[in-house]
Amino acid sequence: LKPNTTYWYRISSNDNIWSDIHHFHSMDENIGNVNGPHLRVGVIADIAYDKNSDDTVNSLKKVVDNKEIDLLLVVGDMSYADGYQRHWDDYLRKIQFISSRVPMMVSPGNHEFWYGFAAYRARFAMPMYNATENMYYSYDINDVHFYAMNTESVIDVGSVFRDQQFFMDYDLDQAKGSTWRIVYGHRPLYCGSGSSDCTKWANRLRNQAEDILYKNNADLVLSGHVHNYQRMYPTYKEKKMDENYDSPKAPVYITNGAAGNREGLTKRTIDKDYQAFAA
Repeated sequence: LKPNTTYWYRISSNDNIWSDIHHFHSMDENIGNVNGPHLRVGVIADIAYDKNSDDTVNSLKKVVDNKEIDLLLVVGDMSYADGYQRHWDDYLRKIQFISSRVPMMVSPGNHEFWYGFAAYRARFAMPMYNATENMYYSYDINDVHFYAMNTESVIDVGSVFRDQQFFMDYDLDQAKGSTWRIVYGHRPLYCGSGSSDCTKWANRLRNQAEDILYKNNADLVLSGHVHNYQRMYPTYKEKKMDENYDSPKAPVYITNGAAGNREGLTKRTIDKDYQAFAA
């Protein structure tokens, strides 16, 4: 694609049925570079196909229409279809105005695990390594390196398995020349809610992935799963390393799973010194 160019397009099926005409504007060739335009990223997670996500979708439509974001990350639990394909269709139609206008990059959540993540694997086309079918991958937008982390398993238990640990370690090491290294995956390594998601399972994920993120200078780790907004100070081994967000000595962790679904919001707590904000 040519940079900074508007494209109009439509899609046809094998039996010559055509979609409506859509359009998008490609990114500036220097976006995300130190001296280039800022890369503006929208981040959501835990978003349903039904009316519970109306406020989020309507807000996203406005910022997309006003050209206020360049990229959308959906960090797991998209649609809440739970294996029911018609609800997947409902969800994708609902967000079509957004996903047809800006790049939408996804990572798997626990509500995608039905039938071995079959719908998630089939409905998206992310960069692929070793036939992982969208489960984990990475890409660059100039000086910004993104790593999509898979925190899921086929038995609905959070885990970063050994094969991904090796790949993530190699990938982030290769990206040390990037100005920013952003990692996103559904389940949080750090959060506060009083539930096992923020104690037992977060501790398991930290044991599997935190050293890799810290050693390879990850700057920002984004997650969902817990249905509220929480931001941590730069943190390592459950200790606040500093309060400098501009040049952190450890990753900054943000949980944002409040996009709207039938399970509602999660009670938030701030009881650790590494927690900066919860809402």
